Amino acid sequence: MGKPPPVDELHDRVLPFYKEEFFPVASRKTWHARLDQLQVDLDCYLEFYNRQRAHQGYRTQGRTPYQAFLEEVNQPSKRVEENADLLPKEVVA
Repeated sequence: MGKPPPVDELHDRVLPFYKEEFFPVASRKTWHARLDQLQVDLDCYLEFYNRQRAHQGYRTQGRTPYQAFLEEVNQPSKRVEENADLLPKEVVA
């Protein structure tokens, strides 16, 4: 398994998302006088982005990130299947 991306790399991927997709739209719709108001809008957008908006990426293939996550969690990994005889019976069942 690969290492997680360095913090700077993750930072470089997340900030453009906020800068290009969220803030321009949010600032046109509503004047946020307080940070907590902006946070509510950001939470709503992230809910939409992760659970309702289909993504075209390699891993999501038209699903939402949340759908892709649930499908991955609900499928036993190949590694577990290959080593099922080594695991306790309650883990495999």
